Amino acid sequence: LMAIERLLAPKGHWYVFYDPFQYLSFGDEYLDEFCDKGFFLYRLTQNMRNTDFISKVIMQVIEEPIDSSYLKGIKGRLPLFVIAPPNDYDFSIREEYANLIYEQGVDSKQITVLTLCTEGDSRIGKRTKNQFDQFTTARKFKGLENEILFIVDVNGNHFKQPELRRLLYVAMSRARSYVI
Repeated sequence: LMAIERLLAPKGHWYVFYDPFQYLSFGDEYLDEFCDKGFFLYRLTQNMRNTDFISKVIMQVIEEPIDSSYLKGIKGRLPLFVIAPPNDYDFSIREEYANLIYEQGVDSKQITVLTLCTEGDSRIGKRTKNQFDQFTTARKFKGLENEILFIVDVNGNHFKQPELRRLLYVAMSRARSYVI
């Protein structure tokens, strides 16, 4: 922030746009720092990345009401939730991935697989990870996007604990058209 502030022309202005549900490692006190320096904060009130179906699901994940002005009218596909037992976990993901590529003709570069834990702690096996063009963590992918996302390593705590719910929200919100 100090570097950007120094680059600013005299009497120049800059703006901070933010989504309060995407803070993962700091609290509201971070946003207060901007206000204390005289910056203006603009809360984003319309989803400009996802389909309406994805928007509705991610708002439910963080238990926020959905205002129709938040949506932009793009229908898309319903998010798909796949519950797989531990011994079929890799198979279920590979099967969905292969269906997108070979049956539906999706370019593999349009698909990213995100884990909600570290790459080393992911339940996805090493052999399976190597079959994906793009596999990374939700935290590393924050700020990026792709057409289709697989979100893996989701468990019940991601719907109970506020910080983990926000992580799931961030991960799901990276998908432009479809999330599994």
